Amino acid sequence: MSFIVTFIAAVFVFSAVIAIHEFGHFMVAKLCGVQVNEFSIGMGPVLCKRVRKGTQYSIRPARGRLCGAGRGGKP
Repeated sequence: MSFIVTFIAAVFVFSAVIAIHEFGHFMVAKLCGVQVNEFSIGMGPVLCKRVRKGTQYSIRPARGRLCGAGRGGKP
C-alpha cells in the first residue's frame, strides 16, 4: 500500500514540476511576442482542449509541450 501512495505522490509532483516548467516557456514566449499555437500539459491524444486568443490549451495523458511559431509542430 505504501508503494502505491508513494508512486501516486511522485506522479503528482513530477506533473506539477513539468506544468510549472512549461508555463515558464509559455510566459517568456508571450512576453517576447512569439505566437504560441498550443500550450498543453501532456503528450498523446487530447483529453480536453480550449482555444483562446489564437492559442489552443489542452490536457493530454503524459508530459508537457509548448508549440510556438517556427518550431515545426502542429497544434
